Amino acid sequence: MSGLTMSKQVVEMLVGAGILLFGVIFVGFAFRGSNPVAANGYRVVAVFSDASGLVPGTEMRVAGIKIGSVIDKQFDAEAFEAIVTFVIDDQIKLPTDSEALIEPDGLLGGNFVLVKPGSERSYIPPGGRFSATRGAVNVIDIIGGHIFDGTGGGT
Repeated sequence: MSGLTMSKQVVEMLVGAGILLFGVIFVGFAFRGSNPVAANGYRVVAVFSDASGLVPGTEMRVAGIKIGSVIDKQFDAEAFEAIVTFVIDDQIKLPTDSEALIEPDGLLGGNFVLVKPGSERSYIPPGGRFSATRGAVNVIDIIGGHIFDGTGGGT
């Protein structure tokens, strides 16, 4: 082999190795996520008719501030509902009449749980559950409803 061909192969191998390294780093970040589930805090449960988009690590927010995370999601085969368990920061005490609402988090399909604090003077205890919830909203259905509601044509 000539020196030129050998150096070209070395460059190609280095470029290939760099691309492979970049891919491994990208996949690592994708699977790691940006918000690890908090280990400290107390657990509460919410029951939703539709818990689409919630996975362990999904944020729970009040006024745009993260107060907790999803740690588990189970299916109740008798009631056909999703039972979602959260861990909430110990410093946060939520009134018993607070609502847990699944809201879209941008246009790419992610969701978060919005908590609307109630006004009761008693608080949801560790192991307690939200009394009021609203499941995931399908943004495609909402957009489709506005497009095809008679004002934009269609059938």
